[in-house]
Amino acid sequence: MNIVHLSFVPWTLPKSNKLLLSYIRPHKPISGASLSRWLKDIISRAGIDTSIFKAHSVRGASASAAYEKGASLQDILELADWSTDSTFRRFYYRPRHNSSLTKALLSVQS
Repeated sequence: MNIVHLSFVPWTLPKSNKLLLSYIRPHKPISGASLSRWLKDIISRAGIDTSIFKAHSVRGASASAAYEKGASLQDILELADWSTDSTFRRFYYRPRHNSSLTKALLSVQS
């Protein structure tokens, strides 16, 4: 497992208007593809289905996983700063599907 250490050393970092810079010299800006790959790896290691959730959907993936594991909807709404559950349900919640049931249903021939 790769561990990323974030630290700020102003005298070694180049001038950049990018938010994230590599900690490996020459400290170039991190590409969107690298960040996406890292996020996808992290959510996969957390047990989140990356065929449903991609790197851009970390917020929805983590909220959905918390809800599926029994976190209260009120706690999720508060932590995500959503005022109503309709926001969560409409835009972020993606229920996990029972893959064995899905495979069985898809394998049934008409």
